[in-house]
Amino acid sequence: MNFNFVTKTSAIDNAGYYSLLRKMTSKLKQIQEEFGNIDSAELELYETYKDESEKDKVALLKLSLHNIIISGYSISKRWEDALLDAFDTLRSKMEGKQVVS
Repeated sequence: MNFNFVTKTSAIDNAGYYSLLRKMTSKLKQIQEEFGNIDSAELELYETYKDESEKDKVALLKLSLHNIIISGYSISKRWEDALLDAFDTLRSKMEGKQVVS
């Protein structure tokens, strides 16, 4: 599997990176067990700014498997919530498309 972890923010410390990577690899493993091998995965994290006091965390997730590309994203106040919700969105799309190995 080709794996890309892209961050466009300086708001995450090292411990936060490791925590997000652990959660991502755990979720990828669950998806592989349910839907088959993943060819590539990319997670992009960035922030949107409404103003200086209000910043939203965005997680954009793209997976390639069985010759299709599926993406999901989420916006939240916390990085972990954005990541987990993006996986939930993607999983719902995969179930709707009946992607199986």
